[in-house]
Amino acid sequence: MAVETVFPNARPAWFCEWDDAPARILAHHWPDVPNLRDVTAVDWSAVEPVDIITGGYPCQPFSAAGKRKGTNDERHLWPHVYDAIKHLRPRIAFFENVRGHITLGLTEVL
Repeated sequence: MAVETVFPNARPAWFCEWDDAPARILAHHWPDVPNLRDVTAVDWSAVEPVDIITGGYPCQPFSAAGKRKGTNDERHLWPHVYDAIKHLRPRIAFFENVRGHITLGLTEVL
């Protein structure tokens, strides 16, 4: 929704949300937008390219509230997000995560 505010002509082409609860919210707001579900299983070469990609990959690997396993955490999905970026080559990418990511794993992202 923030991207649509900054770029008024922007519209979602697809989502990639595996959890049913947030997927239902996305489907409520954008009923005609497909959900690709599992970012680890998407064949990005077959996905419609986009100009802007946004995401909030799991924070648990980096959060001070967790065990801070970083890239050794099974929930570390950045490599799959990066794979999407490599294939889709968007002009702009927006991501969010927790403060703990600055000191654990952000170097890999940058």
